[in-house]
Amino acid sequence: MADSSLSAQVKFVSKENNNVQNDLTDESVQQEDRKKFLTMKYGQKEIKLIQRRLKVEFWMDEELNKLYDIDTSSGMMYPCDVDLDEVIDLETNIEKRQYLEDSLMDCKKPQILVKEFIEELLTKLKTLSE
Repeated sequence: MADSSLSAQVKFVSKENNNVQNDLTDESVQQEDRKKFLTMKYGQKEIKLIQRRLKVEFWMDEELNKLYDIDTSSGMMYPCDVDLDEVIDLETNIEKRQYLEDSLMDCKKPQILVKEFIEELLTKLKTLSE
């Protein structure tokens, strides 16, 4: 699954001599000619929210590929445009459900599978607001 590839490489640089002190990914590759600086601007809570959001987006992408029988290695994309931000911004579950049903109207899979996808997506979206 795609979310297992989510990893960040963080290096700490001392102010005195700009030498790399620690590499959290245990890679001992150091680039002498390029110095990188990291500015932390997200707290743990925000990072966890971003990670949950990415999990939902990866799941949604995978499920839409299944619903539209898209082989990801072919480079094709599913024909619908489901904007997760638009879904989140809608007030009620009825509005969200209607938006998703309208977006997936041209899906050739049985409607029961489409409705299952919609219900599961709505459930996953609730975890983003916690």
